Amino acid sequence: MSNFFQKHIFLPQDHGSWVFVFSPIFAGLFISGRLAFDQFGIILAAISFFLVRQPLTVIVKVYSGRRDDKDLAPAIFWCMIYGFVFLCSLGLLIYFQQTYVIAVMALPAVGMLAWQFVLVVRRNERKQKLFEVLSTGLLAFIAAAILWVGKSPFDTEGLVLWLLLFLQSAASIFYAYTRLEQRVWKGTKPLFERVAVSASTLLFTLVNLIFCVMLGHFDWANTYLWLAFCVQFLETIHSLYNPATGYKPTHIGFRQTIVSALFLVLLIIFW
Repeated sequence: MSNFFQKHIFLPQDHGSWVFVFSPIFAGLFISGRLAFDQFGIILAAISFFLVRQPLTVIVKVYSGRRDDKDLAPAIFWCMIYGFVFLCSLGLLIYFQQTYVIAVMALPAVGMLAWQFVLVVRRNERKQKLFEVLSTGLLAFIAAAILWVGKSPFDTEGLVLWLLLFLQSAASIFYAYTRLEQRVWKGTKPLFERVAVSASTLLFTLVNLIFCVMLGHFDWANTYLWLAFCVQFLETIHSLYNPATGYKPTHIGFRQTIVSALFLVLLIIFW
């Protein structure tokens, strides 16, 4: 039975991905200003679907020859557990007439899951920036779904919230890739080389900041909401003068988690 409770079977191994799940959940709850059973159904569905990826991935690895057969039974067991929770959450959503959430999120979610399995079979699931960015875009939709509960689906406020969370998540992934590239450097690089490596992240975070300023200017968002995007932009500037040479990936991930948490707090305050 001890084999059934190994973390690599029932918990996602990409530890940094947790922030992309809980950030939209907290954003949606705090900004909506309420906690109801219909929202709980959305949260439960999102978390159970997020968790079931790991045992499903283990099953794919077993059948593709990448894992031992002894992992198959535990993986099927956890798929059944998470699947049961997911079905219960769907029942809640149907009961509260929130079926639009299922309709809008089901196809993209299944598509992303299939894409992941193809990458796993090809042994090419690591360092897939585009896949990670699109996955966080899907997860960011959780916040909009929570906000729309009890309101008209697809209203402007929910769409703006989804877009802002998506942009921040994508920027954090670009930043993480930049820092991981810096960690293998030998010695200190000249400033122009550091800027060249960080160019895409700098551009992304700057565009996000300007875009948020424009939203405030045209009254699509709070005038001071751009302060939330300042955190990631300033962190990117900081990385130019303090490269992550020799850093452990966990150190990089922990620092980015703090940045994401600060962004979330400021987003909620200035929404």
